[in-house]
Amino acid sequence: MRIILTSLVLFAASTTSYAEKSEPIQGQLENGLRYTLLPLHSEKGRIEIRMKVNAGAIDETDTQLGATNVLKHLVLRGTKAHPNGLTPYLNEQKWKPENNYRIESGYDHTTYHMIPPSTSNLDKSLYLLEQMLFQAKLTQEDLDDERKHILEEWRQAQSVGRLMNQKRIAAVRADSRYADRAIIGTAENIQNLPATQLQQFYQTWYTPNNMQLLVVGDIEPEAAQQQIQQRFSSFTAKEMPKRDYLEPKLSEGLAINKLQDARSSVSQVAYIFRFDEMKHRVRTNEARYERLIDRLALALLSQRLQDQSAALPKGVSAITVRKSDIGRNTAALGWFATVASTQHELGLKQIFSEIEHLKGSPITEEELTKQKEAVQIQIENAKKDENDRDFQQWLQIMSESVLADKPYLTQKKLAELLEPMLKKVSAKEVNERIQQWIGSKDRLINYQPPRKVQIKPITLETVNKLQAEAEQTELAKTEAEKTEVEKAEVEKTEATQPATEKNP
Repeated sequence: MRIILTSLVLFAASTTSYAEKSEPIQGQLENGLRYTLLPLHSEKGRIEIRMKVNAGAIDETDTQLGATNVLKHLVLRGTKAHPNGLTPYLNEQKWKPENNYRIESGYDHTTYHMIPPSTSNLDKSLYLLEQMLFQAKLTQEDLDDERKHILEEWRQAQSVGRLMNQKRIAAVRADSRYADRAIIGTAENIQNLPATQLQQFYQTWYTPNNMQLLVVGDIEPEAAQQQIQQRFSSFTAKEMPKRDYLEPKLSEGLAINKLQDARSSVSQVAYIFRFDEMKHRVRTNEARYERLIDRLALALLSQRLQDQSAALPKGVSAITVRKSDIGRNTAALGWFATVASTQHELGLKQIFSEIEHLKGSPITEEELTKQKEAVQIQIENAKKDENDRDFQQWLQIMSESVLADKPYLTQKKLAELLEPMLKKVSAKEVNERIQQWIGSKDRLINYQPPRKVQIKPITLETVNKLQAEAEQTELAKTEAEKTEVEKAEVEKTEATQPATEKNP
């Protein structure tokens, strides 16, 4: 399996005339608002803007549930300069929702996207952001009038996929605010949220020192900096609340969760480990090296499972492994078995067997070398990169680096950093990392029967029995393999010895 390093994202050279080189220009106003400008002039008049507010559903207090989603609607209602609503003004100026502006909310952020139409420009876009982010009225009258539209949007979003995903998030991020915060809120939240709580959320989090602006496109940097200064410098920075709820609380033990929806056909069981990765998240070369080990280890695990997929028992169609962030410094490694409608215990036992096999047969230097070769190819390509991108590629790079609070590095610089690290990584380090993951004491099992299928509940007793069976099976297999190796060695030795005459 080929590993793709997120810190080394290679783009094919554009075949259009729009590819060009550029360098980001970064700055910060005295009130703390950070900005990044990336001038691109090949597409005359094209500009794209992102304003990220570091506040989302996870920042809502118990009396503000649903505020993040409701704000997306209310900032388009009455503002200081447009008391009767900003939307009529947007329509008048030929700004179309989704095409020219949209607001994306998440657990820990809200991002305002803008693509000004040909009838507008950067200054007009910044004016609109100023009205939304700092001048919204958020009146009770506007809120009451908008509720029906918000509720209708909420109803349309109640797909089985979204609901099951919310259940999985609640399970994997248990013992954190993620577990009981829905990005779009609930019908009850939307119906009951008062304007006073919405205003409090807005006043707390919508402050310049909690925002970051990205402007990409046909701009003159000096003029753009002046416009940013004029629009946003008058707003005062505030002391931000401590966000001490961004991490799930880790503990020792096993949690077992049944997830089911009559509309979902998914039949799956997962064994998940949760662990702290704070040392891997800092901006040092040491942390970058640790992340490289992580990525190699995950790729090697995936390759192992892929190589062994033909030997899966009937009733288990696939086993995969995935690693994801569940907090700023917390991660989860999950083993997922896709199973027949009533074969969840079999799938779980197979996961345990794969883990036991890994303990007895660790990753080899040969396996690691193959993965390194794939990464080295990427590095060689990165060395040749001329740092020319088309508009969309530049926008993606800036969004995934500076707007995500990560440093922007050219492909050549990334190659320069990663090449010596790649040579250094050993199979011993990779195996130690894998053992750290599967040795985590914070574990959970999620099992999902399809539709309305009823199966025997998976209990702690069930888990202990399946683990013991997997251990015994793997032990017997190892002993058998050992015997075969010893037998082969004896036969090889006998074959190489000279023949001797038998005694009369």
